Amino acid sequence: METALEFLGLFPEAHAWNVSILSTDKRAVVYRPSCSRDVLRQNLPTWLSLHNTHFFIRPLLRTLVFLDLDGFPSQHWEALVRLQPRAIVETSPGNLQAWFTLDTASSGPTAVYVTKELAKALGGDPGSTAMGQQGRMPGSINVKPGRANHKATLLLADLQCLNEKEFLAVTSAPKLAVVGGSVVTAPAKPGLKALKQDDHSAADWKAACNFFEGNPQATVADAKAALQGGAGAWGTTANKANQSLS
Repeated sequence: METALEFLGLFPEAHAWNVSILSTDKRAVVYRPSCSRDVLRQNLPTWLSLHNTHFFIRPLLRTLVFLDLDGFPSQHWEALVRLQPRAIVETSPGNLQAWFTLDTASSGPTAVYVTKELAKALGGDPGSTAMGQQGRMPGSINVKPGRANHKATLLLADLQCLNEKEFLAVTSAPKLAVVGGSVVTAPAKPGLKALKQDDHSAADWKAACNFFEGNPQATVADAKAALQGGAGAWGTTANKANQSLS
């Protein structure tokens, strides 16, 4: 409950939310296309207590950018954080959802464009880039088969807007080429490097997630130092997180 309320508080400019709660066979148990903030808070305890259901949500904001990042490699965690998301949610081990908002004063690219470009650059699901795409409610249980009833965890929460400079750094500018006398756009390459065959980031990522679950107030720098074996107040938790992987 506290995690869900914290998530709702990250979007104070949202006066309404799109809420869908589905059964395991994808039948609608609750559907509120425009649920007011007060009604949502009032019904939250009941909706979170529904068994064997998927709780999906989206703030109704034209500036919202949502990314579904299944299998996101831990080596790119810092690049993701530098983009300044409002929230990063772990929906199951190694699978993330990132929530951003654009600065309303910005005259730059629209949320639709940013969503699609970031999905390409970060390896997000291209099928989840529609402007109505919902994400899993933090604090709810993921009852998808193979997810072991994992509770959606809020790994990062901050009232901030997308860093446009970092957005330009990770996305690829289109390259032009002359083909048959015509100028065409060459396919853009991913902004982040692909994983190597001997990459161990999956295990590293699980350790990092365990660390943040045990130390919700920790910073990225704290996690990095602890998981690299640094001394300090976080050392004990980091060791436990690493031991749990063996």
